[in-house]
Amino acid sequence: MNDPLQDILDQLPEYEAEPYGRSIRHRVRGRTFLYSDPDSTRLIVKLEPEEAAAVSAYDDRIKPWDNNLGRDHGWVVITLSLDIDDAGWMEVAGWIETSYCQVAPKTLLSTQADHPNSQDPS
Repeated sequence: MNDPLQDILDQLPEYEAEPYGRSIRHRVRGRTFLYSDPDSTRLIVKLEPEEAAAVSAYDDRIKPWDNNLGRDHGWVVITLSLDIDDAGWMEVAGWIETSYCQVAPKTLLSTQADHPNSQDPS
């Protein structure tokens, strides 16, 4: 069975997942960039604070994550339907990649240009 979330995550270098309570914590070099529930209908990602404020203002699926990190640090909860389409997953992929880049070490990001999936085919 196709798992769009896993397809997105498989593109990220050094990505790891581990159980975290009733959720799954997704990390890169020990730093969390995503929490998800087992059926991928609730995701928590870190965006730039300005982007988090903007998307949560126009998209009813997105709310600031009110925890110890909260609104000021850009963490948001994204609630997805079970029948999300390809265009919706593309949008989610962008948020996940932003979150990954927010927490990944800069040395890893600089080597990502050498990652086969990030090269320009021309």
